[in-house]
Amino acid sequence: MVFDVSLPPDSQEALITLFRGEATAVEAYARALEKFAGQPEEPTLGEIAAGHREAAARLETELKRQGIVVPEGPGPWGVIFNALGSLTALVNDEVPLQMLQRGEESGVAMHEQALAAGGFSPDLLRRIRDGMDRCQRNGERLQGLRDVITTRPTRPMI
Repeated sequence: MVFDVSLPPDSQEALITLFRGEATAVEAYARALEKFAGQPEEPTLGEIAAGHREAAARLETELKRQGIVVPEGPGPWGVIFNALGSLTALVNDEVPLQMLQRGEESGVAMHEQALAAGGFSPDLLRRIRDGMDRCQRNGERLQGLRDVITTRPTRPMI
């Protein structure tokens, strides 16, 4: 007997949205790592970036496994977010971190929406919950970086 294991359309769209969110994060953190190269924030940003790269790769694998065409890049909202991030990087050191933190908050919301879509295997549900927890922790880590930056004298623009 052959079972159809394809996901419902809402679940497929949720996976695509999660992938695009991770692709956006990968690009945003790559820019942040350039800006914060050699600064105290670099190691934390590097760890967070690695988590997003791993998540994007896992989601890409899952999309392919489900027979879903993997979208190219982050999608239109990701392009807008990343362009805005490039502009804010010129302002100071806190604003780019604030943008990344907002992105992590959006990531939590995307994972919540994916969970609400349902139709996932228990393993995939666990991975979606883990992703939501990761975004939450990332947001907290970014807040910690922002707290330090706001108490330090202004650094030279890089």
